[in-house]
Amino acid sequence: MDPAYALAGAVIGLAAGLAVAYVRLRRLEAHLRELSELVERRVVPPYALLARALGELARAGRGVRALERASRRPRRRYIAFYVVTEDGRAPSPEGLERAIRESVRRLAGALGLAEANVSLVYYDPEKPAGIVRATNTTKYVVLAALAMVRRVDGRRALIVPVRTAGTIKRAKRAIQEPR
Repeated sequence: MDPAYALAGAVIGLAAGLAVAYVRLRRLEAHLRELSELVERRVVPPYALLARALGELARAGRGVRALERASRRPRRRYIAFYVVTEDGRAPSPEGLERAIRESVRRLAGALGLAEANVSLVYYDPEKPAGIVRATNTTKYVVLAALAMVRRVDGRRALIVPVRTAGTIKRAKRAIQEPR
């Protein structure tokens, strides 16, 4: 076979391969444009305010720190409290947690309850005292909700917050010290 024909065949094969790659690249670009338009129509509007705020922070030179804070998981806060009931009997832990969660839901709504991530992490029915866990961004909502509790297990009761702490150990120390 003549080397010129072999070279011509190789060039034609390469050209055909490039043509196929070019067509595939154009299709990929079209798909990416469609996907980009879909994201702009469906995803961007709810997050436009957040994106604009982060953009302003980035221009001000604080963008990296702001993004780090936004991506961090929320810190936990522990609220130590005492329960005062009308008849002097301690309420059940299940009833107490149900009353606290319902109070947070009434005050902040279902979304606020989910964001607060409220749970009863410690309860001593002999004192009666306990510790509720919440996020650092919603601790004031939970404190207000604790003050709104008026009934636990169908009996009149008040929840008196004593201290907000960053660890369970500190919160336990607050309720174990003599009143």
